Amino acid sequence: MAGRASRAAANRALRQSGSRLATHHGDTPPRYLNLPLHPGPLNGNVQLQSLHRSLSKHVSTRPTFLSHANPFIPAVGMGNPHLQTLWGPLLRRPTLLARTRERLWLKDGDFLDMDWHGPDEPDKPLVLVLHGLTGSSNSPYVAGLQKAMAAQGWPSVALNWRGCSGEPNLLSRSYHSGASEDLAEVIAHLRSLRPLAPIYAAGYSLGGNVLLKYLGESGASSDLRGAVAVSVPFRLDECANRIGQGFSRVYQRHFMREMLAYIRDKQHRFQHEGISEGLAELAALGSLENMRTFWDFHRCMVLPTPRITIAGHPAATIWVRFRRRR
Repeated sequence: MAGRASRAAANRALRQSGSRLATHHGDTPPRYLNLPLHPGPLNGNVQLQSLHRSLSKHVSTRPTFLSHANPFIPAVGMGNPHLQTLWGPLLRRPTLLARTRERLWLKDGDFLDMDWHGPDEPDKPLVLVLHGLTGSSNSPYVAGLQKAMAAQGWPSVALNWRGCSGEPNLLSRSYHSGASEDLAEVIAHLRSLRPLAPIYAAGYSLGGNVLLKYLGESGASSDLRGAVAVSVPFRLDECANRIGQGFSRVYQRHFMREMLAYIRDKQHRFQHEGISEGLAELAALGSLENMRTFWDFHRCMVLPTPRITIAGHPAATIWVRFRRRR
């Protein structure tokens, strides 16, 4: 009885707080920090609202990674997965977050942009937030979690994967589900900035895949005190098949528009800046016009040129599942 009562109370709290969690859509230009060079399928929105409660409840008493012991219980009226997927993007009211943007230069010469929010207290627990496929630090679930963390006095930093911050990245290489080396550089950088702070990470969808792969590779040497992965596509092949069926094709069309726009933005930057090598690599992939499905994208964009790997790389699935079994 006590368990059912606590879950009911949690659901009521989620319904009351959900409309207040919103995002910064980039109306205010980000402020930059001048820092030295550093030598890194679909979410149920009820889970997004409850993640900050999970962190605040568990991290103080569990120094290791959170388990999946408690089943997901949707809020009343939100049992349909399509409602969970569409509720946030369609009904959340946008709000602005005062954030500071930091640009981290990677070892390979590319960059990642990160948006900081919350108190500037170096010994406070720090939460790193990782967005999903075609998302960014402006995604509603990212900014919503940052707002919730700040409300309980914790700073947070939202990572934009390569080319996702509103500016195409400098290399033909792009982000993908197995890019744990980028995440490792980010976490090492955060540790150097906040040597006294416990660091936690929350990864959504593709970001959760990258996070779990990193955890499997780093093991006990990881600088993370704890981690939460939400709606992770463990089997990317099965996810690619499922999103091409029924109503899910609506999501596939959205993702394909965003992913192809990502490639075109990169082409425009390379043309404008005269990056001939990058242009040649992209041109070798052929026309973008006939790509309709994740598998089309995978065959044309991933298989021919391993360097140009974007979300959907099956190696990411292999790594996450293999490391998890070990």
